[in-house]
Amino acid sequence: MDLNLPPAKAAEGAAEAVRTLNHLTLKPAAFEYAGDASDTIQALLALVSRLPQALTQTVAAVERHHRQGAIRMEDGSDPTDAFLRVEENLTAAEVGITDEVIPFLRKAASVLARMGAPYDPADDPDRDK
Repeated sequence: MDLNLPPAKAAEGAAEAVRTLNHLTLKPAAFEYAGDASDTIQALLALVSRLPQALTQTVAAVERHHRQGAIRMEDGSDPTDAFLRVEENLTAAEVGITDEVIPFLRKAASVLARMGAPYDPADDPDRDK
């Protein structure tokens, strides 16, 4: 973890990692067995679970700039309305992730964790040990 990166660079790295994942999972053989998807979904659950904190902290940073009078709108208008729209939308995104996305990912992860490949004892080299 590089804590010297600007936040935008860290977010770009996460976006690029998801883009790579999207390309990898296009391949029919991306997962040898259905259960192999479990590790991927667990990692995505971790990623998505961390997004609300990033959104909250981003809102707090923009709010700090707003309180300090350090925001100038390109059209010269008062930034208060713009800040409130940013806050409203990022808060709604946080709630949507927390209340909608994460529960579905948890449910899928729970099912995937119980999946395995078919087992034939005749194919097990250690069965006679």
